[in-house]
Amino acid sequence: MAEKGEAPGAVLLIIRRGHDERVIEFGERALHVGLVDGGQLEVKTSEEAPPESVLATIAQTERGYILTPSPTSPPVAVNHLPVEGEALLQDGDRITFEGISAQLEFRVRRERWAHWKKALWWEHAERELRRWLRHDRTMRRKALVVVALLLGLVFVMWFVVNEYSLRVGIGELNEQLRQQE
Repeated sequence: MAEKGEAPGAVLLIIRRGHDERVIEFGERALHVGLVDGGQLEVKTSEEAPPESVLATIAQTERGYILTPSPTSPPVAVNHLPVEGEALLQDGDRITFEGISAQLEFRVRRERWAHWKKALWWEHAERELRRWLRHDRTMRRKALVVVALLLGLVFVMWFVVNEYSLRVGIGELNEQLRQQE
């Protein structure tokens, strides 16, 4: 949830090795992110903006993704904390450029299909639930029959055990009476 005065949004960073990639910010304004030499991402206010208008760069290192704000840019914040020098970014961090607050999501190209698989799984689950709800009466009847059969089985077992116990008890009583005679 965005705080007052902030435009809500989300930035999806798709990292593709060796390919130029754009990142779109969903909100009232958009940010352009383009790949530059050395595998760094440049964050600008628009694609046509001059190189000196870069707000920040994002680089992938062995520690993770590092955000380095430009010395000439307005303040940049990560999770509402101003960044001085550099900041280690994590998936789900809130990043603020020029009043645009957005949540970061990192994805690698191969994970794109996992998203579709998850969506298809949810769609299948929803279809199964709708099918089950359509046949709700039939399912209730089947469930009632199963419960009745289970209760009947429990009752029969209780009766057999009690009858056996009663016969064993009567047999022991008869045996004791014979011994007393």
